[in-house]
Amino acid sequence: ASAVKDSKTNRLIIKIVNKDPKAKTVTVNLKDFKQATADVKLIRLQSDNLREQNTLDNPDAVKPEEKELELVGNTFDYTALGQSFSILVIQLTNEKTSAKGKQPGLTEKDSTVTVYTIGDSTVKNGDGSGSNGQWGWGAFLADFLNDDVKVVNHARGGRSSRTYIEEGLWDNVQSRLKPGDYVLLQFGHNDGGPFNTGRARATLKGNGEESQDFVMIERPNKDTVTIHTYGWYIRQYIKDAKAKGAIPVVVSLIPRNDWKEGKVIRNNESYALWAKQAAAQENAMFIDLHNLVCDKYDAMGQAFVAPYYFGDHTHTTKAGAQVNAYLVSQALKSLPCSLAGSVK
Repeated sequence: ASAVKDSKTNRLIIKIVNKDPKAKTVTVNLKDFKQATADVKLIRLQSDNLREQNTLDNPDAVKPEEKELELVGNTFDYTALGQSFSILVIQLTNEKTSAKGKQPGLTEKDSTVTVYTIGDSTVKNGDGSGSNGQWGWGAFLADFLNDDVKVVNHARGGRSSRTYIEEGLWDNVQSRLKPGDYVLLQFGHNDGGPFNTGRARATLKGNGEESQDFVMIERPNKDTVTIHTYGWYIRQYIKDAKAKGAIPVVVSLIPRNDWKEGKVIRNNESYALWAKQAAAQENAMFIDLHNLVCDKYDAMGQAFVAPYYFGDHTHTTKAGAQVNAYLVSQALKSLPCSLAGSVK
């Protein structure tokens, strides 16, 4: 990796070459530039052969892939795909305080509407680069929205509706919300299992107000945690988002790669149902992605869907994630919100 500062544009340009066939993660530290927050523009030129390059005879040999990475704090991790050449362009600022009060930083215009997606690995798999062949639908939602909308994918693999809050991930998203932003939330795949052992991420089944205290017996301090129902956590997200002036949209979980007699096994008596109920109780908008995807899969058939759209029992391939993102975008069109007009 190498870095150079362009004094004319006040940009830091970082070039990263990964000759290894496997993806590698590097840590980028901007401590010398005292950058607290910024948008990082990534231009990635990927080829199976690093010697391949654009020429006059073949100007499109390697096409750049552009996307936005979010930088908060002066350190962030970047995953360089195998045999790839990446360029990170970071806009630096000499301002002592940004418009949002961060020091120093680059901020988006106040008129920009941001859609935050939160959930598990079916929304964002790993670091979101698809380096393991698996993708979440949050990675492709922006492809179906107009340029006046920014999608920021804060989903985290392995999290349940409970642990996304317990680990402070939701607090991090809340701190960024501004009035008029949207929060699309999808949980459920990881809300089963043990409450206080192993991954300790389960929620109580149902949509009620009941709770139960559990001693985290495998933690060093053996602290006690109050665990609520799945529906309770969904309602909490809705309340918190509304308190920030943001607009929550509850999304029911995508189906797993489970089939019976050629049809997808549906989850309409548990998490998909509870998500719908929780949204209705808090007067929040709801996208029934679970049944939208099931209907789509049933129409195409198991023989096509199972090997092409799924990488395993749960996680989707790029094609599968793109279909799910498209269905989310089309569902947004029917909702009574401003975002409906920003769908392509």
